[in-house]
Amino acid sequence: MPRPKLIEQSVFPYSLTGRSNNKDWFAIHPRSCWKIFEEVIAKTAERYGVQTHCFVLMSNHYHWLVTTPNSNLGQAMRYFMTETSRKIARKSGRINKIYGTRYKPTLITDPGYYANTYRYFIQNPLRQRMCAHTDLYPWTSRSKRARIELTANPAFEIYIPTDNRTLKRWLNKIPDGPYEEMMKKALRRSTFKFSPHPTNKYAMPATSFLEELETKKPASNDAGCGGKTTSTFRADAD
Repeated sequence: MPRPKLIEQSVFPYSLTGRSNNKDWFAIHPRSCWKIFEEVIAKTAERYGVQTHCFVLMSNHYHWLVTTPNSNLGQAMRYFMTETSRKIARKSGRINKIYGTRYKPTLITDPGYYANTYRYFIQNPLRQRMCAHTDLYPWTSRSKRARIELTANPAFEIYIPTDNRTLKRWLNKIPDGPYEEMMKKALRRSTFKFSPHPTNKYAMPATSFLEELETKKPASNDAGCGGKTTSTFRADAD
C-alpha cells in the first residue's frame, strides 16, 4: 500500500507520533532521553519555525502536537528524526536503528478534534497507570521541569479550559465509552476524523468526549491524585 502523500500547510496543527524499533524502550535513562528530545525540539523550532503546543515522551514513542507556519513539516521532521535517532544511538551505544518506521502525521482541522488530541496525549501516562495525576508525570511539556517553549494556538484552543483548576480536572478525567478506541482510529488517518458512532451510521461530532466541560462539579477522583510517579519508563501501546 503506497504511503499517503504528506500534506504540508501553515494553518492547521499536526499530531505527530514516532515509535522506537520493535517497540523496544529507547534504551537510555528517561532523564537522558528527555533532555535529548528537549534539545532537538528547541533546535527544530529555531531552524524550521516549528511551534510546539504539547509534547509527551513515553517508554517507546513520543506524541507531539505542532503547527508549522513555514509549511515545511517534511523538512523539519527529517531533521528531528535524524537528530534524535543519532543522539540516542550515541548515548546508548546501539548500532541498530532507533525508530521502527517514519513518524505518523495527522492533520487536525477542527478545534474539537484538537482538544481531544491534546487531552489524549497528556492522559497517555495516566491511562497506562504510570502516574496518579497528569501533573506528576515528568516527561511532558506540562511538567514544571520541562524546558520546552510552548506556543498558544487560540483559534484551536477554544475547547480547552483556561482556568487552571478546571483544566487539571479535565485532564485527569478519562472519558467513558469508546473514547480510547475512537481516538486511536482517528489518529491513524491522514486527517483526523472520528469514525461512525459504534451504534449507528453517523460520524461522531468533533466535540465528542468533551462534555465534561459543561459541568462545574469536581471530578470524583480528585482526592486520589496525590500519589507518586516513577522516573522510569514502562512499555505501553499508545
